[in-house]
Amino acid sequence: MPPRTNHSFDAPGFLFAVQFCAVVLVMVVATHVGVSALAESWFAQDDQPEGPPERPTYALVPGVAEIGSPFVPAITEAAAPTVASVGEMVPEEGRFIGVDLDAREVRTYQGGQLLETYPILKLPAPGTHWEPPGGSYEVIERATNHRSRVGDIALPYTVEFFGTFFIHGWPYRPGGETVPSDYPGGGITLSSRDAQEVFSFARLGTPLYVHATKGRAAPRAAPLSLRGDIAPPTLGARAWVVTDLTTGEVLAGHNEERALPIASITKLMTAVVAGDMIHPEEEVYLPYKGVTYRAADLLYPLMLRSDNAVSNALANHVGWDTFLRWMNDKADALGMQRSAFRDPSGLSAGNVASPNDLVRLARYLYTDTAYILAASKEDAWNIRSSGGSTWRMTNQNRFAGDAYFVGGKLGFTDEAKKTGLSILAVPVAGDVRITAVVILGSDDWKRDTDRLVAWLGRVAQAN
Repeated sequence: MPPRTNHSFDAPGFLFAVQFCAVVLVMVVATHVGVSALAESWFAQDDQPEGPPERPTYALVPGVAEIGSPFVPAITEAAAPTVASVGEMVPEEGRFIGVDLDAREVRTYQGGQLLETYPILKLPAPGTHWEPPGGSYEVIERATNHRSRVGDIALPYTVEFFGTFFIHGWPYRPGGETVPSDYPGGGITLSSRDAQEVFSFARLGTPLYVHATKGRAAPRAAPLSLRGDIAPPTLGARAWVVTDLTTGEVLAGHNEERALPIASITKLMTAVVAGDMIHPEEEVYLPYKGVTYRAADLLYPLMLRSDNAVSNALANHVGWDTFLRWMNDKADALGMQRSAFRDPSGLSAGNVASPNDLVRLARYLYTDTAYILAASKEDAWNIRSSGGSTWRMTNQNRFAGDAYFVGGKLGFTDEAKKTGLSILAVPVAGDVRITAVVILGSDDWKRDTDRLVAWLGRVAQAN
């Protein structure tokens, strides 16, 4: 008689096998996208109902549907506090270079006195990667002839003050032929003779101030008045702020000057500095993919996937220490006084900022680097490697694709908890206001954001 076959089901063994496979799968995915990115993906989608993405229930204001969808007002409608003039920034001692983009002039000063004024012949096109941002800088490099990393072009008598931003003479080709006036690259272009004088005047470390009021004119909209009988909601977040970017008003906040870990909100600054320092057509090697991509295309996995490996690849492409130094320099230039960056991804708990610091970053993104916000709001995107392979990705942010979401970034680490910087076109008081909502140290950044926006819709009144 043949032995009886045991058909009993080994439930503990089966459960162990399933758990083991799940752990292996998580380890493989985490190796590719980074632990924090995986966690962000989980928290971005928690409690997400099946079917179409959840949409805010903000009531449409008259006329919005006719303007277009998604509705995003023109960037020039944004405003910020008054920007200091060049004259207000001149120190009483030492050398100083002032760049007035409105007057299209470069000025040199010594001991508080104006020495020379040089007309700017050409500026980069608005909205391009080469457009110089306003702020305080210093001269970091000088060269009699700077060879462009992309294109066979030389820039004479360059004075470099940040990333890919230069004052220089008229560009020319290796044979000496000057480029035509419609040449798309370059920086703040002077005549070569004037550039030589500025070059001779400048020293490494010379303070340099760029005055730019693009998107920063006096507010066009009347300030909002808030009903006093409805207090802001009580949130679990450690710190938060709601600011009307249209006027610069802080509408409500809690611990808005407290510096806290920001997690992957860091990647917004990484995107800014990468755009400043890396030509968009440069090829950047991504080790875990084993291929290269255009720098401009890597903005999408940085924003949509919150890909830590992409952050690191961009920093390593420039040089890790240099990239981090310029992240902190950029924060200083934007007046983010309580901010510090220790890595380009946000994994480090040393990456900190206050809510008000992040409002300054939000304002800069909205007025000067709108292409970053445009990328951050896409539902999905595909990019191609230099070898032709396609990388398909979807956005982790639950606001992505919404008509009122202008852009932003979420984050999560154990130290930071859940964080979010969201720029929203919020219908209030018969108008639409561009509003920055910053949430730090939250258990549910989206719920906190929704509650603040709903509160604003109830209490805001136009003057």
